[in-house]
Amino acid sequence: MSVNLACGIDFGTSNSTCSLLQNGQVALVPLENGNVTIPSAVFYNDDMSVLFGRQAIDAYIDGEDGRLMRSLKLVLGTSLIHEKTRVGRKSLSFTDIIGEFLTYIKYQAEQAASQTLEHVVMGRPVYFHEDDQRADKESEKCLERIANDIGFRHVSFQYEPIAAAFSHERKIAKESLSLVVDMGGGTSDFSIIKLRPDSKLGADRASDILANTGVRVGGTHFDSRLSMRYFMEPLGLGSQYRDIFDVSKILDMPQSVYNDLSSWPKVHFAQTPKAISHTKELMTQALEPEKLERLLTVQEQNLGHAYLQSAEDSKIRLTSQDRYVCAVDELSIEVAVEQGGFVSAIEMELARVSASIGRCLADAGVQEEDIDLIILTGGSTELPVINQLIQARFPQAAISQSDKLGSVGHGLGYHAASVFV
Repeated sequence: MSVNLACGIDFGTSNSTCSLLQNGQVALVPLENGNVTIPSAVFYNDDMSVLFGRQAIDAYIDGEDGRLMRSLKLVLGTSLIHEKTRVGRKSLSFTDIIGEFLTYIKYQAEQAASQTLEHVVMGRPVYFHEDDQRADKESEKCLERIANDIGFRHVSFQYEPIAAAFSHERKIAKESLSLVVDMGGGTSDFSIIKLRPDSKLGADRASDILANTGVRVGGTHFDSRLSMRYFMEPLGLGSQYRDIFDVSKILDMPQSVYNDLSSWPKVHFAQTPKAISHTKELMTQALEPEKLERLLTVQEQNLGHAYLQSAEDSKIRLTSQDRYVCAVDELSIEVAVEQGGFVSAIEMELARVSASIGRCLADAGVQEEDIDLIILTGGSTELPVINQLIQARFPQAAISQSDKLGSVGHGLGYHAASVFV
C-alpha cells in the first residue's frame, strides 16, 4: 500500500490532536479556532445540536440546557460502551457519541487536506485495561469499528508513548536510550526506545523498541482523588444521618453519589431523578443538613461537571503553588487544597506508576543509569510530584518536556509513513 495522504489521531481522555501526513510532510491540524488541541468533550443541546471541545465546555458552564460528556475514552472496554444513555429526546450509545467526536476531527483534517481521508493511525495506550486482556482487546476493536463506521477504510494503531518518541526523535543530535513517560487523562504509559537522529521517515523501528508498560492511572484519577479529599466534604461526605427506621442508630453518609460526582464519566448518574430523591430522603435525617442542601443544589442545577472542573482547576493550580483556595460561587463556599494533602491522596496511584516504570526497565533488560533521556509528555507530567519521582530515579538523564500535548499526535503522523507509504 502506498498513499500520499493519511492522518494520525490521538483520541485522548482529556484532550485530542490530529496530524496530517501529506506528500511526505507531517503537521498538526488546527481543530478548534486555530488550536491544534481540542478538549475531548461533547455537549448536546436540548434541541440535539452538538458542540465539541472548548465550545462544549463553555456552553455547559454558561448554563445552556443540555448534557456534557467528557472522558469518553474511559468507557472503551467497559459494560457502558454497549449501553444507551439519554441525551435530550434521544437515547444514544457511547459508540455513537465517540463517533460524532471523531467525525468532527476527521472533518477538520479533511478541510486542511482538501481531500477525503481513508487512512488513519490511531493512538492507543499500552493498556486500556492493564489487568483484563479481553477488555483491552475489545477496546481497540471498538475504536477500530468506530473509525471504520465514520469512513476510515484503513485503520492502524500505535502505542502513544512510541508515537511521542518518534516525534521527539526529529529534535535530537545523537543516539539516545530513552524512557518515554506519557501520562494523560486516563492512562500512564512507559516505553524504552533507542532514538536515532538519522532515522528515515517510514523506516521499520520494531528492533529499537525495547519495552512497553502501562497502568490505568491518569489525570482524571488524580481529579477524582482530589475531589474526594477536599471537594466532597462540603457536600456531606464523612457526615452522618439517623437511620430512618431506628433514629437511635447513627450511620455514615453513603459514598456512592460522591464517587459519581468525582468521576468524569459518571457525573450524570449523580444528577438523575433517583439520585436527587435519595438525597432528599437522607436530608430529613442528616446531622448536618446544610451540607446535603449543597449537594442537592449541585444535583438539581446540574452543576456536577462544573464542580469537578473546580477540582481539576485546583489540581492545575497545585503545579505552581503549595496551597490554593478555590471559590465556588454557586454554593457560596471556599475549598482550600494543599500540595501535601493531594500527594497523600494519590499515594496508591504514584506507587502504581513507579512499579510500572520498574517493570519497563526490567522488560528492556536495562538499569536506571543506562537511560540517557527522559521524554515527558501528557498533561499529568506537569505535576511536581511526578517530576520529583522521575528526577530522583534518573538523576543522570536529560529531561525533555517540549510539546507535551502535541507530540503523540505528531508522532502518529510520522508513523503513518511506515504503515501506508
